[in-house]
Amino acid sequence: MAAWAEAAAAERCGATSGDDWIARTRDLASISDCMAGAFFAGYQVAVARTFPEFDRPGASCFAATTRDGAVACTLALTDDGARLDGEKTWVAGVDHLDRLVVLVETNDGPAFLDVPAGAPGVTLANPGPSRFLVELSQGAARFDSVTLTAGQILRDPDRARRFRRAERFHVLCALAQMLRGAGQDTSTLEADIAALDAALFDEGSVRAHLDDLGFRVREGFDALDANAAPELADALRQDGRLLDMFAPAPKG
Repeated sequence: MAAWAEAAAAERCGATSGDDWIARTRDLASISDCMAGAFFAGYQVAVARTFPEFDRPGASCFAATTRDGAVACTLALTDDGARLDGEKTWVAGVDHLDRLVVLVETNDGPAFLDVPAGAPGVTLANPGPSRFLVELSQGAARFDSVTLTAGQILRDPDRARRFRRAERFHVLCALAQMLRGAGQDTSTLEADIAALDAALFDEGSVRAHLDDLGFRVREGFDALDANAAPELADALRQDGRLLDMFAPAPKG
């Protein structure tokens, strides 16, 4: 698992391919030989695509989770912007982040905040390797009176739904790129990816199309020749749970 390094991947985030989201996913996934790298690639592009207002070079995290017992985030309006306090308890890529997009529930609906990782009052913590996606640094964030301008605050309740779609789609794109790198013919799969990309945020449900894409990606991994692609086979044995999350097998 030596070829992929989170630090090197983080330096390439948001800087190479403009709004060609599939190209950006492939670029990051192409340097990965582990499931953590595939997740990181798809996740980074999903954050950028969902929040283009905050898209710029560097690695990002959509900080949305606050576990029971943690301090819920609050956003207090001030004369020149707002003040953020509280905690987020799952932060992906915590060791190499440039910014966080922080979700805060307010009386006026969800607010999405553009928070630089090095801003005064931001504390990032990594408790150590996780049992899952061990190559991905995972941690938490605390915010103590972090000041924000109005331009760092986005209010659009549809963004959470858009992120769920984008995250699954781009992680699947990254997994497909890993199959391609292992020598599989993914031409038909890539055509399906291009078609779904064009309609990803259309009104109505695209879940059936995402499910079908996931089934196809899983079939590719099921057909993997461990002798021909030993590193990818090792990655699958270590973190095959990622497939269960993003490309579950058909029911029945």
